Amino acid sequence: MVGDATGPLRLALTLIRRARPEDALRIINLYHEIYEGSYPDRLMSDFAGLRGVLASPDYCWVIAENQGDATAIVGSVVYRVDAANLLSKVFGAAVRPEFRGNNLTERLMQEGIELLQASSSTPIDVVYATTRTVGPAAQKLTANMGYRKLGIFPNVHKTDEYETHALTALFSPHALAKRFTAFTLHPKIAPLYEIVRGECQLPSLEIATVTKAGTAKPDTTRKVELETIAAPKFVGHRFRDERMSVHEQHWFFPFHEPNILMTTPEQSVEVFAYYSEFDKHCALIGIRDVHQVGYVNIFTQACKALRQLGARYIEFIIRADETEKIATALEAQFLPCAYFPAMQLTAGKRYDYVAFSRSFEILDFHNLKLEGVNHQYLMQYFNNWKELSLDPILLQR
Repeated sequence: MVGDATGPLRLALTLIRRARPEDALRIINLYHEIYEGSYPDRLMSDFAGLRGVLASPDYCWVIAENQGDATAIVGSVVYRVDAANLLSKVFGAAVRPEFRGNNLTERLMQEGIELLQASSSTPIDVVYATTRTVGPAAQKLTANMGYRKLGIFPNVHKTDEYETHALTALFSPHALAKRFTAFTLHPKIAPLYEIVRGECQLPSLEIATVTKAGTAKPDTTRKVELETIAAPKFVGHRFRDERMSVHEQHWFFPFHEPNILMTTPEQSVEVFAYYSEFDKHCALIGIRDVHQVGYVNIFTQACKALRQLGARYIEFIIRADETEKIATALEAQFLPCAYFPAMQLTAGKRYDYVAFSRSFEILDFHNLKLEGVNHQYLMQYFNNWKELSLDPILLQR
């Protein structure tokens, strides 16, 4: 019927291009109509902020226009770029219901990669994404495009309900060849690595001998009392200054800027974090520990301060070769949930990272529809949860 554009005809009416600042209002309308105001990233409702992002070289925002309907925007996907690490994150995929089922999301993602590579003298090595698990579509789409599954984040975000997301990444042929592998792996991370190793065809790693967390002999006599400063501009400025002064290359959490600071009164301990007031998600980005009171102590007190703030989920990443820091994270009851090979680029080498998370919500996995090895990641997470969170007496019953 004329005027009833469906299937290939509807797809033919779309024009895919890079978004411009003048597209900001129509992009906001797209996300509002699809998610009805529940999308967790506030950028999709911040007109001034979005206009700035659309003009920034750190973003490649790709849209699909319906040329048959006053050029209405019918699809969108976002690439954020970390040029120093040749790393990009793709997120925010949204397509109007009547345009779904025609591979439009895949076309948007593919166009974004092509635009990224064409606009840079040095090609991006790694692109990663987190995919929703309430349905199999996003997991299948990224798998079809060559993305590798790397782990799972239970209860990571909240839209209409709490959602579990899966981590996936697309590696260039050069990325994995640059991996730093001259280290031994913490034994508690080994099962997670084995799943990733099979998914990405990685070589085996030797297992470290670990006796107990805190071998650096932290000064546990010092009491850690953290106060929270919620002043984003001040926190961002101090974070950049502190990061440069200590040359701390391990303060690495791509595409996150801290907006809160938890600090002791004399500032001997500082914890920089990003906190989303909207869905109570928190990412720990950097820790300064002048008197070596120990990460277990700091993690524990930071969790208390964040829970008082209302946080329901906390995550951070640690370089895979830092076995002592990994041991302290485990002792503080954070669970390893993803393993990201070749994530960070430093002096020509790409370093692996382990993602840790802790949820203060009751875990409910009834709505999951997992694809491929994501089932294995969930089981590994559950096994870690039982081992680290339950009394050994309960496990014997």
